[in-house]
Amino acid sequence: MAISNAAVDEIPAETECYPFFLQVWGHHVWETAETSPVSVEDVRVAAQQARQYLDSGFFNVRYQRLSERQRDYAFALARLGGGPATSKHLAEELAIAVEQAAAMRAGLIAKGLAYSPSRGLVAFTVPKFDEYLRRIESSLE
Repeated sequence: MAISNAAVDEIPAETECYPFFLQVWGHHVWETAETSPVSVEDVRVAAQQARQYLDSGFFNVRYQRLSERQRDYAFALARLGGGPATSKHLAEELAIAVEQAAAMRAGLIAKGLAYSPSRGLVAFTVPKFDEYLRRIESSLE
């Protein structure tokens, strides 16, 4: 099956070139497309299916590993765009002291869900985790 250049260009934007996401999108595009060449619309339909797949498994598993306090920190990081964000901004978002936020940050790093790209900064290790958290945070309210 062939794929149009426009459809090929759409996939990196959707996956942020994260290897596992490329596989997931590729699978869903392959299953979605009924004709050759694969179109941008096929990729967009597959993207909805890929997000649902990732939400129900990949992202949810990571979310479930977090304690309640770590979830608060993760939601705050997501609201700030997923990082890199400063510890100061996260503490302000959570209305807590920077020292309190540091312990929460350390927990996310220890679980492999966040990393420090440089001193005083934190970001999620996996692309689109912030989008997932924003989607579920609104449903928890």
